[in-house]
Amino acid sequence: MFPEFGNGLMDVAVTGSDASSGNPLLSVFLQTDPPGPADPPTDVTASFSITSTGLIYSRVTQSYHGTITVINTSGLAVAGPLDLAFQILPSGVSLISPTGSAQGAPYLALPNGMVAGQSANLPVQFSDPGNVSLTFTNKVYSGSLK
Repeated sequence: MFPEFGNGLMDVAVTGSDASSGNPLLSVFLQTDPPGPADPPTDVTASFSITSTGLIYSRVTQSYHGTITVINTSGLAVAGPLDLAFQILPSGVSLISPTGSAQGAPYLALPNGMVAGQSANLPVQFSDPGNVSLTFTNKVYSGSLK
């Protein structure tokens, strides 16, 4: 365990000596800042085109199946990690097998960064036992929502 001091820095000193003469051979002193909190995710939705296709309802599984296509339309690379959040899902509707959930919105992971013009096709499935009209809003975030 390394000693931690009140200023938030960690200090480590390592010394060694020659066993026969007792003369110092090595002396190292390290001072480092501990890692800080990760930057919060940034909404980069304006850099992308998001479309949903083929959302078909199955009465047997009581769910919608389809594809969400996300295209980087910004003309620039967008750094990752990237996540696609599904906001404002109707009551009783849930995204099946999301990567995670942040602030009540389920999300799916996109490729780790996308260059200009790159697209990603994400298969999606929504549980909808009440067969309500499926509507939602998508947001793309750069930086992990985890």
